[in-house]
Amino acid sequence: MNVSLTPKLDQFVADQVKQGRYRSSSEVVREGLRLLEANEAKLQNLQQQVEEGRQSGYNNGKPAMQRLRETLKNKHGV
Repeated sequence: MNVSLTPKLDQFVADQVKQGRYRSSSEVVREGLRLLEANEAKLQNLQQQVEEGRQSGYNNGKPAMQRLRETLKNKHGV
């Protein structure tokens, strides 16, 4: 597989190897792909949680707001 990088990314990869963080440019790319894969999994999980929340129903926040008003009234007389 051949990968074309922008000059900026090519320099970034070279810098990572030069600094000794990675032994080769392939190692830098593999690590980047692992991070992308992990990030995608987190995003997918978050999207699933949002969808579950949407499907659980929406009560327009009245109970929470009522509790907040009661708390403010009891603690601060507002």
